[in-house]
Amino acid sequence: MSISKNIPQNYFDTLLESNILKSIKFEAINKIEKMASGFIENVDYEKGVIEYWIATYNQATDDSIDVLKTYSFVKEFPKEVHKEAEKLRAYIDNTVLEINKNGNNANQFLISQVKYLNTLTEKSKTVYPKLAFIEASIQNIITYLVDRYSLKGSYKKQSLNINTIFSYFDIKSGIKLSLLEQLYDTCVDLEIIDDEILSEETFINVLTSNPIASNEAIIFKCNNQLIAHFINCIQPLFYNLTVSQISKSKSFVNKKEKVLNQADLDNANKRLREKSSSQIDRITTHISRILNS
Repeated sequence: MSISKNIPQNYFDTLLESNILKSIKFEAINKIEKMASGFIENVDYEKGVIEYWIATYNQATDDSIDVLKTYSFVKEFPKEVHKEAEKLRAYIDNTVLEINKNGNNANQFLISQVKYLNTLTEKSKTVYPKLAFIEASIQNIITYLVDRYSLKGSYKKQSLNINTIFSYFDIKSGIKLSLLEQLYDTCVDLEIIDDEILSEETFINVLTSNPIASNEAIIFKCNNQLIAHFINCIQPLFYNLTVSQISKSKSFVNKKEKVLNQADLDNANKRLREKSSSQIDRITTHISRILNS
């Protein structure tokens, strides 16, 4: 089943009408098959993976070379959902501008959109219970609209519990989205992360979903010691936020753009045991306050 993308709402309406994941996956693979006809190396329809050759210009040799490309539906589909969510958010923003330009109040339109989005989040939990990133993408639009346009807090689902089914680090059940939003803001204030580089959505997705599937990562602004201490502080929220699991995920990146492995974090933890600092104490104080609130 093809999803119409002419109007942003159409994408999510169609996607959430029923579970059409298999047909979307088949269409994505079929599209690449047609594009790369005659250059297909391997196709796995069940997994949604296709390998194909493509000619690429090599500047060093001033010639073209054949490169083997791999498309994985599991990796690319979350990116598509995120992209469509961004389109929907932009569509709502532009509509608000038009309403205001005509001298009218856009508040009623915004409230109707938030109600509509809340309906979509409920549908996503039923139709795709294992794909938490769909619900998260829609919920992030709600959060943005409520904050951007100062709507009533009742329309922002601050009490929403995180879907733990798809959690790579096995986040504990009952953890509220509002806690992670507060944790993100605190990390920005403490300069653990930079909000111009790392969005709240990505931060929450990595901690609550499967960063390997979505190819997302938390890029830190601080040194390895502070990263390790931050991880230690938030470990009570998870069953499996271990050094080993973090290393396997390849989703924690330091300020030098190095993907942190087990040795990096083990060395950082060793230094932590040997020396403390005022910044470490600040992180402990602020995160403990959030976790105990």
